[in-house]
Order: sequence, then C-alpha cells, then structure tokens
Amino acid sequence: MELDGEMVIHSSTRNRLLLLKAYAPAFRHAGWFGYGTHATDSFPPNIPHLPESARSMDVLRIVDNSYLLFGLRFGWLGMCLLIMMLGTSIWTGVKLTNDRTLSGLTGPLAGAIAATSLAMLTVFMSDDFAFPLFWTAGILSGLASTRSQGHLLRIS
Repeated sequence: MELDGEMVIHSSTRNRLLLLKAYAPAFRHAGWFGYGTHATDSFPPNIPHLPESARSMDVLRIVDNSYLLFGLRFGWLGMCLLIMMLGTSIWTGVKLTNDRTLSGLTGPLAGAIAATSLAMLTVFMSDDFAFPLFWTAGILSGLASTRSQGHLLRIS
C-alpha cells in the first residue's frame, strides 16, 4: 500500500502503527481545540491533511487509536486532559489502597483503568466502554473525596 508516496507493508497488526503515520499531519494541525465532533463523527474523518491516496484511506479509514481520535476531535488540550484524568485516577486508586476501610476496592479499580488506558491504544473509544471508564474514575474520585472529608472531620 502507498502512504505519503512511500510503499509500506500493510497487515492487520501493522494497521495501528500505520494509523499514527497517516494521521500525524492532521493531528499536528489540529491545534489546541481540534477539529470538533462534527468533523470527526464519520469515517474517514472529514478533516484536512489526510493522506491523498484513496487506497490508504480505504484501509485506514477507521481510527482505532482512542488517543489519536480524541486528539483529532478535541485537540491537544483535550488529549492532554484525557491523559491527565486517566493518570490521576490511577494514582488516586493506588494511593487509596492503604486505606483499610475501602476493603481492597481501589486497587482493582486502578488496575482496570490502567488496563483500559493501554487498550485504548488499539481500540476505538465507543460509548460501550467510555462510560464505564469515566464512571470508574468518578468512583475513585468520590472515594478520595469521602476519605479526605473523613480525615477533616476526625481532626477537628
């Protein structure tokens, strides 16, 4: 297959790596706020700076990297906020594992977010797993908030 004037070998395994190469110029030009939901709700996305080869767009039309799609849709700022939210959720879950009142709940929740964060490199972020991901991050946030308020009440 030809991508940006260069012949590359395509397979189902290399597809995720070729996505990064094909959509890198569009991502660089996405800017701080991206192209928006309307431009990225179809596949291939209706955005500028995509490869001109019809063959490469037919093969690489679905963006199977959630971070890349999030970056195209919401820009650099949106992707950085997503990564920060996932990172702080994992960190919060790990820090809460020492609290005996939570009965070992936060470690598995942090592990689930970490595993999902890695899986997002190879899958499209659909509502089927985006909602449970954000819900789990919210649970960890609520547990941290409750623990923080409990400590404040015991001190005063």
